[in-house]
Amino acid sequence: MVSTNTSETILLAGYLTPHADKRARSVELWRAIADDIRSTEKGKISMELYEDQGREKWQEGFIVLEEFATQAIKDAFNAKPSHVAVSTQVREEGLISDFKIGYYKHVFGVGKTIGGHEREEKVLMAVFVTVNEGKTGEVLDLWKDIAEDVKRTEGGEVAMELYSMHEEVGGGGEEKGEKFFLVYEFVNEEARETFGKKPSHVEAIAKEREGEMLKNVDFKVCKRVLGSGSGIKAA
Repeated sequence: MVSTNTSETILLAGYLTPHADKRARSVELWRAIADDIRSTEKGKISMELYEDQGREKWQEGFIVLEEFATQAIKDAFNAKPSHVAVSTQVREEGLISDFKIGYYKHVFGVGKTIGGHEREEKVLMAVFVTVNEGKTGEVLDLWKDIAEDVKRTEGGEVAMELYSMHEEVGGGGEEKGEKFFLVYEFVNEEARETFGKKPSHVEAIAKEREGEMLKNVDFKVCKRVLGSGSGIKAA
């Protein structure tokens, strides 16, 4: 069985759109943050940056992920002058035109760890989703079935993690229903394509849509740019 993780693990998941002429500077600053995390946090924090790949060409956005083992580690990280100075610099220099970002708590997951290692071909499928009121139980049951299937069939080439909304800090809406961040990571593009073609996975996802359980589903397929830390949690 896929175990539900009740640990304190907290994920910061954000989708950010740099101004067209500021992309390189944005990545440069995020790399400085990653280097700072690597040198100061000693594996307590994972930070990963993925660029939106789209289906046919690179698009405008980035997914940034930071994972903290506990709330206390998150609070301490945010209070450090170096981290705060760099993130403030990103905003003050007018690099980002749009963003939505929030903190999520880990619910469950399977597969190898996400992030933290230099496998540059890695592909991420990140999903920001709001569940219709009264449907959370059904959705969780469905996602657990998918996680079981991933664990049974993928041989460690796919990681799947589910996080529930813990705190929204930007770009939030007023829609009703519980919010989740669902993330799949694939060792390469071939693994992603194979995963999407499997009848068991496809049927489960179709059931998700046909059951009208979800609203405001925002899928992003992204390719890894940089990262540091010990990796996003996998049960």
